Amino acid sequence: MSGLLFIAILPVILLLIYIYKKDPHKEPFSNLIKIFIFGIFSTIPAVIGELIAAFFLEQESSDYLMLFIYIFIGVALIEEFVKWIIIKIFVYKTDRFDEYYDAIVYCTFVSLGFACLENILYVLQNGFGNGILRALTAVPGHTCFGVIMGYYLCYTKFHEIRQNKEYNKYNFKSLLAPVLAHTLYDYLIFANMIIPWLIFYIYLLIYCIKLVKKVSYQNQPFYLTNTYQENINNYQTINNNNSIQTIFCPNCGVQVSKENFCQNCGYKL
Repeated sequence: MSGLLFIAILPVILLLIYIYKKDPHKEPFSNLIKIFIFGIFSTIPAVIGELIAAFFLEQESSDYLMLFIYIFIGVALIEEFVKWIIIKIFVYKTDRFDEYYDAIVYCTFVSLGFACLENILYVLQNGFGNGILRALTAVPGHTCFGVIMGYYLCYTKFHEIRQNKEYNKYNFKSLLAPVLAHTLYDYLIFANMIIPWLIFYIYLLIYCIKLVKKVSYQNQPFYLTNTYQENINNYQTINNNNSIQTIFCPNCGVQVSKENFCQNCGYKL
């Protein structure tokens, strides 16, 4: 029993450490533990929702369209929504959520809280081999869904603060993108498309590792600072002088072309 618990929990701990160490400005450990516990308890409404969905939706695997619909609505949407709503209610509007990478941290911690309990139940029921398999697949998969959610939520927050219309687009993507990733992950497995699943899974891992590195490297505060205001003033001065063609983003300071947004950080010029 203790050995199976160790196998079930170890990959979760290792991935939590990886995400935590990438944070340039570490979040309070008590906050992370709290959101991780919320992730564990999010399995309760998720299970209830999945049981209701299973009652109404066709689960016959021979019908690929119905299988896709069932996984999209009855599994992926329910699981990712309960994680998403926890972040929206307990983190998004708080002063703890004040930097880009915070979105990656909190979304991943809630996702791994969900994955932790799920993994324990599966491993205790199916044994050591299942624990090894899930350590290499399901647990990193849930981590990727959290990373994708966090990536889009950081831009949601960015545009919301600056009252840009792009807010609605990124807010929608912050839920839809992880749901689609989760759907494809489960669908290819249930449809016995092992080779396509493996290709998708490898791509997903590489993509999410790049997202973690990108957001960690570009990490900056959401809210206005003196430096930000100085950049605003410099931008306005440069932009009003027609003889000067070089324009710098007032948010991140990167040189940009004459576009209406910064390609580096997404700031609307």
